[in-house]
Amino acid sequence: MRRMIYPFTIILIFSALAVTILLRTGPFEQPIWMQVVFLFFTSVLAYANYNNKSKFPFIVLSICSIVMISSLLIRFVYQA
Repeated sequence: MRRMIYPFTIILIFSALAVTILLRTGPFEQPIWMQVVFLFFTSVLAYANYNNKSKFPFIVLSICSIVMISSLLIRFVYQA
């Protein structure tokens, strides 16, 4: 259990930084369907890397997934 705390700490720190930058600049400009497809595939690949115990790809893909979720949420909040 101790071994998995380190990657989750990196994911949280870099995701928080990326989401903060995203809040300052606004959501991504791609169409929503393209963002959903990207989110789906990054989430599936992150899950597969987590099961294979590949640390670095899991960290990168998890950060991408969190940032994309945040971009979609920001986009829906700005539209409302």
